[in-house]
Amino acid sequence: MIKNLSSRFLAITLTLLSLYTFSSCGSARNAATTPSLPGATTGGSGTGGSLRELYKTATSTFGQWQDVKSPVNMSLVSPKRMSFSGNLTMVRNRGLHLSVRVLGMEMASLVVVGDSVYAMSKIHRCYVAESVSGLLAGFPATVGNLQDLLLGRPFILGEGTLTPSRSDGFELEGGVSTWRVLPTSTPAGVGYGFTYGDNGMLRSLDATYGSTGSLAVGYSDFVTTVSGMAASDVTLATTLRNRRIEASVEWNFNRAKWNTGADVEWRVPSGYTRVSASDLMKILKNL
Repeated sequence: MIKNLSSRFLAITLTLLSLYTFSSCGSARNAATTPSLPGATTGGSGTGGSLRELYKTATSTFGQWQDVKSPVNMSLVSPKRMSFSGNLTMVRNRGLHLSVRVLGMEMASLVVVGDSVYAMSKIHRCYVAESVSGLLAGFPATVGNLQDLLLGRPFILGEGTLTPSRSDGFELEGGVSTWRVLPTSTPAGVGYGFTYGDNGMLRSLDATYGSTGSLAVGYSDFVTTVSGMAASDVTLATTLRNRRIEASVEWNFNRAKWNTGADVEWRVPSGYTRVSASDLMKILKNL
């Protein structure tokens, strides 16, 4: 089920990618360094304090925020290589809007707001509109969970970002060099956890579901933002309709704008054709 947290984003994004293939533009990587948190022990050994202290130090780097708008580069690695650039706007716990632009003009967009997911291609004058609850089959993942996943922050599904003062709903295991945050209350057949490295930064989110399903999200190039530490590089790998999907999101936080009163909304474009969920799956099969 946690697969669906990324799959709902990936499925609609892949629709954009497939519709946008003939005018996609290349992505450029930002040079960045991964800092160490104060008090973090490097080298994989030593006395860096208890796991609880490490947890408090790591989660204390998250600042409050209301909204953010940032340039992003997104790439699909598998099953087909393609990439594009755009702007990603997120309103905390409410929604997100990915706008794909060429020469300043919006060519396509993805919107997740409330209980709905939308995607629109101006090139093909069509759009997708699906229910989040329908895609998740009632699973209690939230927009805030998706935002945390994209920023590189640990969370409890259906709830919110973990904080230094929170001590319930998860366990800590491992040593100073590598330790994990493991939520204790998960749906049947689902397990997930967050792994931290010896620099005190989140390294990955890993999940399993069913007998063979898996989701792997990798984090790197952490930078200091107005809202605290955030991952500039996010990689995702999962399986969607028996297809291996690998993609990446690269933030340009140097040009991000925080807490400006940004909003996320969707309006059905006039004269556009709606693409059904079954048509969406056909598009994905042809990638």
